[in-house]
Amino acid sequence: MMKINWFTTYQIPDELVTFAVILAKYNKDYVIIKNRNRGGWEIPGGRREEGETIQQTACRELYEETGAVKFNTAPYGIYSYNDTYGMAFVAEVVEIEKLPDFEIEEIKFVEVLPRNLNFGILFHHLTEKLEEVKSKLDWQSVHMKN
Repeated sequence: MMKINWFTTYQIPDELVTFAVILAKYNKDYVIIKNRNRGGWEIPGGRREEGETIQQTACRELYEETGAVKFNTAPYGIYSYNDTYGMAFVAEVVEIEKLPDFEIEEIKFVEVLPRNLNFGILFHHLTEKLEEVKSKLDWQSVHMKN
């Protein structure tokens, strides 16, 4: 079974945080994505690119994987598994445009996260942790259009 450790957003040095995952909702439904390469459904997220802040990674990945161009987002914790660290974000998507032509085959909106998600144990853990901290979040409004 996958061992997941949980930390506050300031407990792990920034340079060690290499992934961002985004628990996103649009019209009160979770946004899940189908990756062309892996198959199966998952929540948006990905690897931090050189020169990015982890917040920029989260915003870029949310746009690339869902087409979200206007949203409110907040970090709410850091997870670790397999010796890597990722920052967990929550997002309330306001506006979605056409899905960019990246690695995502399809997006879907669901009321409840399916049990059989890729990395499902991690994503369900992130959902539980969000419930513990959601009243204390520091939201940022993002608009991806130029």
